[in-house]
Amino acid sequence: MINSEYMKKQAVLNKQYRGQIMRTVARFYPTQITVRQIKISLEEYGINYKADVDKHLFYLKDKGYITIEEATKSKEELILITADGIDLIEGTIEDGGVLI
Repeated sequence: MINSEYMKKQAVLNKQYRGQIMRTVARFYPTQITVRQIKISLEEYGINYKADVDKHLFYLKDKGYITIEEATKSKEELILITADGIDLIEGTIEDGGVLI
């Protein structure tokens, strides 16, 4: 059984990672940013594995804060912040799952 204290710490870290992704994407608005650029920016926060970054990106996409343009043979996946994402960054809306 997983320790509940561990789960609480992990939940806080997940919220911080999502917030960092949002702040990074917002800096580039209205230009898109690649997933690779996001991963590089998160390395200093301890997220080094593709699955970890992807789960946070999918969460933010599902919430409508970012869009992800799928990769093709000629280009990488691209991320763009949405109007709701900007509202989240500016504090117009709040989300307990993202620490800004």
